[in-house]
Order: sequence, then C-alpha cells, then structure tokens
Amino acid sequence: MQISKKEYQLLKNLYRKSRILPESRERESLLNKKLIAAEVSGMENGIIQFSDQYEITDSGIIAFEEYRFTHSTVKWTSIRSWIAILISVAAITLTAINIYLSHFTP
Repeated sequence: MQISKKEYQLLKNLYRKSRILPESRERESLLNKKLIAAEVSGMENGIIQFSDQYEITDSGIIAFEEYRFTHSTVKWTSIRSWIAILISVAAITLTAINIYLSHFTP
C-alpha cells in the first residue's frame, strides 16, 4: 500500500515512541486505510470506549517497512550512480592530461 511521506513520518513516530498522534489529515487517512487503530480503553454500558492513543496495525507495519525499504534502496542507487559519474569524469580528465603531455611536451 502506498503511503505519503507525512503518513510515513506519523507511522515512524508511532512505531518508535509516541502513542498519541496530533489531529491531522494524515492521521485520518491512516485510520481510513486501517494502518492504525485507536486503542480500546474499556467498555461502558456495553459500548466500547476508545482512548486517544493509537497503535499500528499489522498492515501499517508492512506499509511502514515497504516505504522505508523502497526509499533507502532508491537513495543508495542514486549515490552509487553519482560515484560512477565522478569516477568517469576523473578518468576522462586524466586521459586528456596524459594525451596532452605525450603530444605537446618536448
């Protein structure tokens, strides 16, 4: 399931430490997608009472891990590409210097 960066950040906060989430559009989106659920605080007159604390559901943990894995993979792929470009530019520069020195120096 696709989640936005702000939804990921809320899931990350909930996953690590915080049990209370500020009221926001992202929180409502996570609730609608059933990635988080309000904790049950008890039962009164046969009616379930929910607290203001939330917990991540199993599908929320899966979405959290998928987002983290996907974005870390993209980040390292980008870094490796830039390293390859820098090595190529350095090789071309050294080759040009070598050609210049071999043809234009006495």
